[in-house]
Amino acid sequence: MVAVLLTGSCRGDHPTTNPPSVEPSVGSTPSAADQPCPPSLPSSARCGTVTVFENRDTRAGRTIDLAYVVLPATGAAQPDPVFVLAGGPGQAATQLLVLAKSSLAGVNQTRDLVFVDQRGTGASNGLRCDSDTLEGILQGPWDDANHEALVKCGQSLPADLAWYATPAAMDDLDDVRVALGYEQVNVWGGSYGTRAGLAYLRQHGEHVRSAVLWGVAPPGQPYLRTFGPQGQAALEALMADCATSEPCRALLPDGRATIDRIMARLEQAPARVAVTDPRDGSQTTIELTAGMFAGGLRLALYDASWSSPLPAMLAAADQGQFEPLMGLVTQVAVAISHQIHFGMFMAVTCAEDVPLLTEADVVAADRTFVGGEFLRSLQSSCAQWPTASLPADYLEPVQSDVPVLLMAGELDPVTPPSTSELAARTLSRSRVVPFPATGHGTSNASACEEQLVRSFIADPDPARLDVGCTKTLQRPGFLIPDGG
Repeated sequence: MVAVLLTGSCRGDHPTTNPPSVEPSVGSTPSAADQPCPPSLPSSARCGTVTVFENRDTRAGRTIDLAYVVLPATGAAQPDPVFVLAGGPGQAATQLLVLAKSSLAGVNQTRDLVFVDQRGTGASNGLRCDSDTLEGILQGPWDDANHEALVKCGQSLPADLAWYATPAAMDDLDDVRVALGYEQVNVWGGSYGTRAGLAYLRQHGEHVRSAVLWGVAPPGQPYLRTFGPQGQAALEALMADCATSEPCRALLPDGRATIDRIMARLEQAPARVAVTDPRDGSQTTIELTAGMFAGGLRLALYDASWSSPLPAMLAAADQGQFEPLMGLVTQVAVAISHQIHFGMFMAVTCAEDVPLLTEADVVAADRTFVGGEFLRSLQSSCAQWPTASLPADYLEPVQSDVPVLLMAGELDPVTPPSTSELAARTLSRSRVVPFPATGHGTSNASACEEQLVRSFIADPDPARLDVGCTKTLQRPGFLIPDGG
């Protein structure tokens, strides 16, 4: 969901579609076409594409070659693989191959891992809308300065954007399942990938053995609604934890008032801050506005390890020294911008989230440090963005008796445990597991997460799952200058 840090001009990422004037050959039964794998992958990896029609209703015109990577089980394989669904929206699943060495390492011992680039991402007709400037990346798509470029991007992308919402993509995914010869699969999804996973469960649940979801964003519940209030809650938790540490409390004796003071100064006059552009290592100066500062602060709350130096960074910012904070924010924001296909982000968000926002949601965001202006700007951009028509039941809660494990960090600034609990109400064999002291990212909880995922997929009985490791989780210690 951190995709909203991006903005700008556009280009088609990977020309994987056939021109509309060419009559493609797509059989009634999906089939896979082998492709060479990159040399960086294990020799056992299998790569290829499955061709689908962009318009799944007419089954005519432009096609999309869905790119996939299969990492075979490293030991005796079970017949049901794990399909990995990426976040964003807009991240390509093949950018998550590192999971085979982290969260899914134990699972990969007995099951294939399958990574399919969702339509509009990666090599599956990736739809990019990138900023040429560092300030553009940091401003985010809600900034008025980027509205015209964003709309122009949508008009020039090589796609019918009305076909890039989640339901069509999950039918694509099932075509890949058929083409690869799997009868049943397990689903792993993170952030937006949880929404995709729940949609797949609704549309093709008969082929799902189990689902594991981290940071749940259910269909029909716009994650944008939580940005302000939940970001505020994560900040308040940070301040409360800081207040319990004498060295940290000495850094921020005014607590939350420090943020108000910084924001007020930036509202009066933006600061000029020298940062290193991670794209080429060059030194550049950005104009830091209050909105950009708020967006950067919210981003820093996504992972407990990122927020560990945050009190010291805020204390420095209070003295007019924004370089430490913006150094971290710039590194993270640029890394995200490389991964998120913002054209696909807009196609999903404008169809599935923005229409559900109410004026009360915007007002609630206005009451937080995040503010509601980004919601207003997204509403304005989406008004000029082609959107999909969703199935009649898409916004309804997903009902299923498939075993589902739903996990969420208690410090998550966007998908708190409450959204997992909401989704679990209609999942009869589910379990919600809150992770104390953990954000949207899991750097301080990776071992526990890997253990739970491995155990649940091996034995998908929610009642038997041992979640004891979550009781030992702690926020990483705050980094205090000079060892204070």
